[in-house]
Amino acid sequence: GHPLVVDAPVHEDEVSALIASADLMLGLGSEFDGMNTRNWKMPVPATLAAVCLGDQVARTFAWDLLLGTEVANTVTRVVAHNALGSKAAWCDPEAIRPALIARLQADPRTAPGIQFMETVHASWPEDGVVVCDMAVSGFWYGGYAPQPRARRRHKCRAQTGSLRRL
Repeated sequence: GHPLVVDAPVHEDEVSALIASADLMLGLGSEFDGMNTRNWKMPVPATLAAVCLGDQVARTFAWDLLLGTEVANTVTRVVAHNALGSKAAWCDPEAIRPALIARLQADPRTAPGIQFMETVHASWPEDGVVVCDMAVSGFWYGGYAPQPRARRRHKCRAQTGSLRRL
């Protein structure tokens, strides 16, 4: 619900162009895996920083700053100390999703996927939980459905069988 959130996958041209135009990319808790980085070919800004646990992220991009620590505590401290200051948005993130969805609806190759996502979203209760697996339906719903509340959508990772909260 934050006005600066872009609720769309990074592999879409509108989103990857936004990321590339930023001064800094700050990754929080991401593994920066192939699926979420266009197989590490995603355009990125000149300055890259990440906060995460584990060493997989270290092998993904040439990081300017990489903190191997627990994310929630680090973010809480940064916010509490206003360590990032404030900066006016250089774009209108709220405009990206509607334009992206309109483009996908107009394309006969992707329109059925968007229609599926919209049908499920319209019929699912707002307080219901959605679990998306590694199937085409999970791709469309998990990547493109708006989320009315935190911790509503979960993704099941086929390679480990684990459930991740998004």
